[in-house]
Amino acid sequence: MPMNVTPKGNKINTHLDKPKPNLYTGTFIVSKYINHPLLIAGRKFDLRLYVLVTSFNPLVAYLHEEGFARFCATVYQPHHYGDTDLSAHLTNVALQKHKSNYNIQHGGKLSWANVVLYVASHYGDYVATGLRQSVSFLIYHSLRAMESVMHNDTHSFELYGYDILLDNRIQPHLIEVNASPSFSTTTHADR
Repeated sequence: MPMNVTPKGNKINTHLDKPKPNLYTGTFIVSKYINHPLLIAGRKFDLRLYVLVTSFNPLVAYLHEEGFARFCATVYQPHHYGDTDLSAHLTNVALQKHKSNYNIQHGGKLSWANVVLYVASHYGDYVATGLRQSVSFLIYHSLRAMESVMHNDTHSFELYGYDILLDNRIQPHLIEVNASPSFSTTTHADR
């Protein structure tokens, strides 16, 4: 079922074919909802990976090795129209931290390295290697797509936070890219 998330990621709209007049004003990005996400322990998650770009011409970028996965506090069930509890679908901490089963010790997070180990142990080393390559490919091509509109100042850099969802075929899907992402911490492990 196609869905889009409203501003601030706190609602899913499942009926894009029947928009309400004047419901929202402004510019929005609508993306396809991934109906079959990869689940770990029955929970949906997304990845937050950090990329440092020091030049767009030529493109020079570095993927930080220590990204992490953010998990939903609630076991995943396919979304049904009318559901108001989105804690099985949206991984943002602002929503998850209010759930009774939210783990305040680790904040529902797992390291990127441990996600790759999970994929290797359940799908094989070849698939885990392919995952790393696919994520790098996705990041590279998203940066190339921005290249022509980015001002290239040799004395500056930008840090991007990439939010990526894996589907049940271990294929990465770009959710969004945040310039100057927040580094606020929610758990001791984040510090």
